[in-house]
Amino acid sequence: MKGPKSPSIHCVRDLMAVLVLGETALILLLVALALWNPERSLKAWAMAVNRANAEEENERELLAALSHHAYIAELVQEYLTSGWTTKQALGPVLVDYNNSIARVRSLEGQAMASGALDADMREAVEHATSTVKSIDAQLRKLTGELVAVNVQETKDHADPEKATATAQQLLPLVKQLQSQISNLPSKS
Repeated sequence: MKGPKSPSIHCVRDLMAVLVLGETALILLLVALALWNPERSLKAWAMAVNRANAEEENERELLAALSHHAYIAELVQEYLTSGWTTKQALGPVLVDYNNSIARVRSLEGQAMASGALDADMREAVEHATSTVKSIDAQLRKLTGELVAVNVQETKDHADPEKATATAQQLLPLVKQLQSQISNLPSKS
């Protein structure tokens, strides 16, 4: 009695030839589909590239807005510390501050909704925007003084004690935001 017959070399070679032909056929099928409707394939590819470019541009805009906001928040803190709280001095800075925070919040919403940020960047942006919100909450404590000076014009300048106290609370938050921006993950 002889044992089971081992597969011949010819069978293995034939099996390999079928696999190679199968891969070749798959590649040819994909090429044929692309050639069958090249305009659709090209449009899909172009849309994907445009979407990636737009997401990258939105991320750059958000990072620039965060950086600008850190600068403006530092400027507000410096004006409050120095007692430069008249309508002529602080008024234009507050307008820039309000525009800046509106831009940051808008771009933050777009970035989070699009899902374009990778996990590390998303987390870093969430921390930075949380600090932006903390800065805003501290500054809002001085709203009564700022409204009296800039809107109602019932005062020439903000109460120096209140302005200095707010400035002291802002300083560590501004430094924290600057550090968070400096340490944002980079795309390499």
